[in-house]
Amino acid sequence: MKLSGAHTLTAVRLGQGRRKPRCPGPLTRLGALALAAAVAAIGLAPAPASAAGTKCAKRVAYPGDNAPKGAIANWMAHGARARGLPGELPVMASLVESGLRNIGGGDRDSVGFFQMRVGIWNTGDYAGFPDHPQLQLKWFGDQAIAARARHVAGGDVDYGRAPSSWGEWDADVIRPPEQYRGRYQLRLDEARQLIGRKCRGFPRRR
Repeated sequence: MKLSGAHTLTAVRLGQGRRKPRCPGPLTRLGALALAAAVAAIGLAPAPASAAGTKCAKRVAYPGDNAPKGAIANWMAHGARARGLPGELPVMASLVESGLRNIGGGDRDSVGFFQMRVGIWNTGDYAGFPDHPQLQLKWFGDQAIAARARHVAGGDVDYGRAPSSWGEWDADVIRPPEQYRGRYQLRLDEARQLIGRKCRGFPRRR
């Protein structure tokens, strides 16, 4: 289904009468330490042969809620690659979750680009995230890094390397019901068109 905007997306969700168990709660201290150790051990930015160059590897200013989708996608891609993640990753997730819009309200207390739960995440490092998109992108990056670290620690050292697996990576961040996990991979081509060639894939190691 092609969605035309934030309101349409929200209406479709409400009309379907379902809601995914949104975003896992904050990590325990021991869990966070274990994941940090795993990230340090593996390094986060694998550099596949198809990786883009060193451009698009620094954060840029948020272009504003009313900016065109391409500008929003470019902001997300820069922020993702600055953390060693594929530029497409947050864009794919946001296209599904919000139509790439900073939605002020969704199902239950879900808001923002990634429909984060206010009751769970509006605290600590992410306090004030509904009014600060930069915190939303930080949250996505933190969760994506933690998801990869969990898989690598479990022996899946190639987790997230192939573009064909990025939808599953997004699903591990957002954690929708099983039947909706396949939606994210379907937005890869659209994400690539929005961010342009220089922001695609992992940043190349210098």
